Amino acid sequence: AVVHELEERRPDWLFFLVRGSCSSAAIADLQSLALSLGPPAFVTSDGEDKKRRDNLSLWLRSRLSSCHNWFVLVDDLYDNSTATEVFKWLPAEAGHVLVTTFLQESFPAFAQRPNCELVDLQPLTTIDAAALLSIIANRSDLEDGELEHFVE
Repeated sequence: AVVHELEERRPDWLFFLVRGSCSSAAIADLQSLALSLGPPAFVTSDGEDKKRRDNLSLWLRSRLSSCHNWFVLVDDLYDNSTATEVFKWLPAEAGHVLVTTFLQESFPAFAQRPNCELVDLQPLTTIDAAALLSIIANRSDLEDGELEHFVE
């Protein structure tokens, strides 16, 4: 729901949610993102799953490298292998990636990305999370009661 709200507020931006709870879910979401951007037929025509996935990954990195108006939320990142897999799909030099995780360990995959900083945060309250999202979505006009509805 939040991604759709952000898309409505910023139609010139690409917003996408990637489930970080396991590599297979993250890969499925990234493949969906790539396919939604309309890759050329030669990228998706190879019948072998791994080759097709590699082609899509390279194409998506290239496509997003030329655009700075994108934001990917990797929600509930579970382990470093998933982080490494996600970052194979996303360029380091463009766009914006926000990763949420409950794990306290640091992820070596982050250290390889420029301008990356790990920040240990306490969970936000519902109202604080809604306020943050309203700022991102350029909706500073929302009242407290409306903010709670914003995150539902």
